[in-house]
Amino acid sequence: MLEVKPIYDVLSHSCLDAIVISVSSCQGLNYEPMFYDSWNFIYDTRLGTKIGDRLHEGEDRSWINMREYVGLGIIKYGRNDKLEKVIDMELFKMNMPILLYIDAYYCSWTKVYQKESYMHTCLLIGKQSNKTYISIDPYTNLKYNQISLEEIRKGCSGYAVFRKMEPQKTLSCEQLLRHQLNIMSEKINGNNRLEMMKLFANDIEQHFHLNDELDGNENLLKVMLFERLKFLSRRRRQFSTLLRYMNRTYGVSIMLQLAEKFDDVANKWETVRNTMIKLCFSEKMDELRIRALKRILDASNSESEILDIIKSVL
Repeated sequence: MLEVKPIYDVLSHSCLDAIVISVSSCQGLNYEPMFYDSWNFIYDTRLGTKIGDRLHEGEDRSWINMREYVGLGIIKYGRNDKLEKVIDMELFKMNMPILLYIDAYYCSWTKVYQKESYMHTCLLIGKQSNKTYISIDPYTNLKYNQISLEEIRKGCSGYAVFRKMEPQKTLSCEQLLRHQLNIMSEKINGNNRLEMMKLFANDIEQHFHLNDELDGNENLLKVMLFERLKFLSRRRRQFSTLLRYMNRTYGVSIMLQLAEKFDDVANKWETVRNTMIKLCFSEKMDELRIRALKRILDASNSESEILDIIKSVL
């Protein structure tokens, strides 16, 4: 069995993030530069009629950043009829774990095992017997789980392999801050990121209709608006993680100061999300909507203050 320790932070990592971080750590690599580009905000009124359809946290370039700045390549493949041979080659010839895209219905350690289907991921790190593999799934638990070859054959829709390589780029504090300043200043449909936050607040104030956002969805975790708000908060925690790494690496104190401010703004976006979810269970719709609006504006003002600090040090 490969020595891969499952690593997961419930507020900062997606299921895929946790797997990639676990792999990079076992390879002795610093994963934090994967969160380059993570500070973003998009609200495009041209996209759909629901507010949740218009809101986005920005492109996820974490795998590209892993290759370019960390030196860990991740190559994704579709379903393979010879998957058993591929798995064994990765585990025993390449001495590398292999990521599986698999239906959670076939993952015995999940709560939906043989009950509900949804696409999930796990990481194979060894073999228990001819027909049973050892896996980790940090998003679900921090244990070493077993999965049969039959379950893999039935549930797997694709896989990804990992390759260590020389990083193509280096990252400096000034480069990082200038890059993020450019992202936040870039205009989409005539609006920069802070202006899009104001548009989002305006639509919450004037055009929010709870039933439209729910769209008949009984599972609140799958409501697009709530999902996007969760990702916005997570991305800011990820950027804070990167800033703390830059402070440790280069000893630049402003990076730590900015990290603390990003932790604070991440909490504010999480509070926005929690307030919006409460709308589903309360009769005080207008009161909660106004509270959410104020918190959106508060988060936006905090991000504006962060931009001002960055501009002052560049």
